[in-house]
Amino acid sequence: MPDHRHYHHGDLKNALLVGVAEAIREQGPLTLSLREVARRANVSHAAPAHHFGNKRGLLTALAAQGYERLGQCILDEMTARGAATAAQQLAATGRGYIRFARENPAHFSVMFRVELLDESDATYLACADACFGLLMASVQQAAVEGVLGGRDPETVAIGAWSIVHGFAALWNDGRLQDRVSTRDPEVWSNRICQMFVESVFGAQGAMLGGAAGT
Repeated sequence: MPDHRHYHHGDLKNALLVGVAEAIREQGPLTLSLREVARRANVSHAAPAHHFGNKRGLLTALAAQGYERLGQCILDEMTARGAATAAQQLAATGRGYIRFARENPAHFSVMFRVELLDESDATYLACADACFGLLMASVQQAAVEGVLGGRDPETVAIGAWSIVHGFAALWNDGRLQDRVSTRDPEVWSNRICQMFVESVFGAQGAMLGGAAGT
């Protein structure tokens, strides 16, 4: 009997990405199947392959969407905190990163699993580079402001990324909640990001970053 489920969604691509995110939240990315994603999106089992080619293509598209959301989270945090100085921008970048990871755990769990992704995909590469560009822009602004204290900008950027990524991964995996005095991730996000800013910019950084770090 022919399958009469056509590509009837107004935005089929987005429906499929919603389906894959749901599946990953429940069972992780390794056992994911295109048929399962199609079932969740209520479309023909051929639809995921039609749009994404294969599982790797589907996960790569999810990762690219994740980087788009990450960039927006960072920009939203900068705007909400009125981040003007480099210290404020760097703290806001870290908080936006952690908030994204908490709100989008399926995307976050895939974005850095390079063995699952097509690293030659142009959209994925552009989205990832744009996010790293936001981080580097804050650090380069610090260099312009003369507050890096002679530190190498690339080292500062990688250090900042490593700290917030590590916290986000540990929190999402449930490894910290029973080991800390408060289970409010916003508190820890503020503390960790401000601590890093102060360690890089010193007393001057503490003063400049305070408004964005509270």
